[in-house]
Amino acid sequence: MDWLTFISKLCEALAWPAVLLVLMFRFRNGVEKLLARLTKFEGGGIKAELALAEEKLALVEGSGANKEASIASNGQTAVDSTLSTSDSKPSIVEAVPSDPIAEQVNPTGALMEIWFALLSAARNRLAYERDKLGAPAKELSRLPGSLVFSELHDLGAISEPVYVLSRDLGLIRNKVAHDPSSSLTQLDVARFRTIAEKVMEGIARG
Repeated sequence: MDWLTFISKLCEALAWPAVLLVLMFRFRNGVEKLLARLTKFEGGGIKAELALAEEKLALVEGSGANKEASIASNGQTAVDSTLSTSDSKPSIVEAVPSDPIAEQVNPTGALMEIWFALLSAARNRLAYERDKLGAPAKELSRLPGSLVFSELHDLGAISEPVYVLSRDLGLIRNKVAHDPSSSLTQLDVARFRTIAEKVMEGIARG
C-alpha cells in the first residue's frame, strides 16, 4: 500500500468521528441538557413521569411568579397565580394524606390514598359546578378520574396547567396500579404528594 492510499483510507476512517466531534462542539449546550435529562430520568417509568410532572409544575409556578412580579411592578396588588385564580371553596378542599410511616412501609398504598383524596375533591368540585348550572344530579363516584378532570376543564372550573398536571398524576397512578412490583419509594410518594397538593389548590380555587 502506497502513502497516497494509506492517507486516503485514514481520512475515510476519521471522517465520521471528526464530523461527530464538530457537531458535539457546535451543539454542546443541547447535548449537556440531554445528558442531564437522561441522568434525571434514570430508572424510567414512574420516576421519569414524576420528573416530567415536576418540570411542568416548576414552569407553571415560574410563570405565575413572573406574572405576580409584573403586576406588582405596575403598582397593583399581586393576586391570582396560574394555578389558582378565584375564591377558594372550603367545602371542596380536602387534605392530601401524609403519613410518613405508611409511605415507607407501603408506598404504593400511600400513593393511591393521595390519588383518591384528589379525585374525591375533583368530584366534589364537579358536583358544585353542575349544581350551579342547574344540571340534573348524577352519580359521580363511578366516573373515571380522566373524565372528571376533563369535564372540569371544559367547564372552565380548572385551569389548563391544573388539568395537565392532573392527567400526569393519573398516568402515574395507573402505572403504579398496574405494576405493583414497581420500585416505588417513599421519596417518590412525597414528590407525587407535592404535585397533588398544587392540583388540589387549583381544584379548590378554579
